[in-house]
Amino acid sequence: MSNFVFRYGKAFAQGLILSLPIGIVFVDNIACLATVHGSSMKPSFNPDYKTRDIVVLNKWCVKNFKGIKRGDVVSIVDPHDPDIILIKRIVALQGDHVKAIGYKNKYVKIPRGHCWIEGDNSNHSMDSNTFGPVPVGLIQAKATHVVWPYWRWGRVENKLLKHRAPLNQSELKMLNDFEDTKQDESEGESETEESSTWNANDIDTLSDCGLVPGKFGPV
Repeated sequence: MSNFVFRYGKAFAQGLILSLPIGIVFVDNIACLATVHGSSMKPSFNPDYKTRDIVVLNKWCVKNFKGIKRGDVVSIVDPHDPDIILIKRIVALQGDHVKAIGYKNKYVKIPRGHCWIEGDNSNHSMDSNTFGPVPVGLIQAKATHVVWPYWRWGRVENKLLKHRAPLNQSELKMLNDFEDTKQDESEGESETEESSTWNANDIDTLSDCGLVPGKFGPV
């Protein structure tokens, strides 16, 4: 009996020793599980105060940052505190233009190698509206599935809230036209009033569609 226990214990220890490095490599490079805290991604995660979702974080699919898309939910290092990991949705990628909420610039063009991240619950989220575009190099993984609680099991949806999508071509053209008009007005201030082409009604029109004021530019 004692020999059986010894052999069993020895085999178990050997298996544990062999599997431990494999497990570490898997967690560090392939995928892991994580618990979502807070309400910044409500209702996508933690829809009520009793629920704490556990999600799969797929690290392999963002390897070399080629699998990152608008609408993905990612885990990302807080640009102000490397000890904190955030979970947010990617709203825009490099070259996109976004209308910020409370950021120092009303409109922001996403620089090369950066992205714009936001929580679905924007009223309770510390995200790019606070610290601006973040380097894609801070992205650690993509949240792909909710695995617990069991009644919430399912794939994490890739989506963008309609009012938080990057500016489309018509919106971008309108904003560029408005910036050109402001520049023309500034250049014409030293000329006579008759030479000015500014129409005050244009301000109201542009204000109604939420495209005033602000400038594009790097953060």
